[in-house]
Amino acid sequence: VSKKYTSNTDTTSASPGTVYDNAGNSGSCGNVTVKIDKSAPSCTTSGGSTSWVNTDVTITGTCKDDGGSGCKANSSKKYTSDINTTTANPGAVYDNAGNSANCGNATVKIDKTAPTCSVSGGTNGWSDSSVTVTGTCSDSGSGCKGNASYTVSSDYNSTVSPGTVYDNAGNSRNCPVNVYLDVDAPTCTVTGGSSEWTSDNIVVYGQNILGLFHSIKFHPYQILQYDFLLE
Repeated sequence: VSKKYTSNTDTTSASPGTVYDNAGNSGSCGNVTVKIDKSAPSCTTSGGSTSWVNTDVTITGTCKDDGGSGCKANSSKKYTSDINTTTANPGAVYDNAGNSANCGNATVKIDKTAPTCSVSGGTNGWSDSSVTVTGTCSDSGSGCKGNASYTVSSDYNSTVSPGTVYDNAGNSRNCPVNVYLDVDAPTCTVTGGSSEWTSDNIVVYGQNILGLFHSIKFHPYQILQYDFLLE
C-alpha cells in the first residue's frame, strides 16, 4: 500500500493506509512525517536610493516564506566604488526546501570623487581695481551644485579662494588663486628745492613713500632727479 503526496504538506501523521492478508485480516500502517514545500519564497529589496551619496551602499534582499519551509537567509550586496545604476541586485533568497526567488533591482548612486575647480579672474600682476575670482566646478559623476565667486576690493597680496565648489554627493574642492590688488595711490615727498635765487643747478628729488603692498613699478625710495638751470 502507498500514498503519494504531491502538494505542500507539513504533517507528522502521513500514512500509506491499511494492509490486508489473504485471509482478510487488516492492519493499519503507522504514521510518518512528510514536509513538502514547492512554493518559492518572496524577496523584498531595500537599501537603494535615487539620491547621490559619497559612502558605501549595501542593498538587502529580505526573504519571506509564509506557511512553507521558512527562509534560509536574506541576501545582500555591498557597493563601495563610484556607480550610477538602476539594476543593483542583492541576488537570490532560498527557503529550507531549496526553492528560490530572485530579488528585485534597486537604484544605487555613489560618487566618492571630488569635483575639479577651474579658477579665473586672478591676477599675475598688480591691479588697481576690484578683482572678482570665479571657481568653475566640473564633475563627471553626480554633477556640480554650482560655481563659487568672491570679489576682492581692498589691498591684497596673497592667495585667495572664491570659495568651495560641491558636487551633488557632498564632495568638495577648494579653489585657490593669486590676487595682487593695490587700490591706494603712492605718495611722493619732494626735497631739494630752494626758495632762494641761485645761478647754480638745482636737483629736486621725488621720493616714493609706499604702503604695505608695494605695487609701484620702481623700488621704494627710488630717487627721481630733475636738474634745473636758472639763467
